[in-house]
Amino acid sequence: MNLGPRWYVIHTYSGYENKVKVSIEKVVENRGLGHLIFDLQIPVEKEIVKNDKGVEREVETKLFPAYVLIKMVMTDESWHVVRNITGVTGFVGPGSKPVSL
Repeated sequence: MNLGPRWYVIHTYSGYENKVKVSIEKVVENRGLGHLIFDLQIPVEKEIVKNDKGVEREVETKLFPAYVLIKMVMTDESWHVVRNITGVTGFVGPGSKPVSL
């Protein structure tokens, strides 16, 4: 039963969020999986901070460290591709079954 694309949450090693996102995007492009995996997001909050000298700079803070959001059609193939990316520890959900948002 294919319900179409839904949002899922991938758990990663801390600090690997961007590497995981780039790796999945490369695999999708190389294997032609654009019909199964549609979007990846790392929610961040941007703010301007000043240092001691008054110099402003933009800082990005991850809202959910160690998590990546993915919009995909859940099939055995798409699950296997994502699950075997270096840095991915699994999907969020009970046991080994991913739960969509």
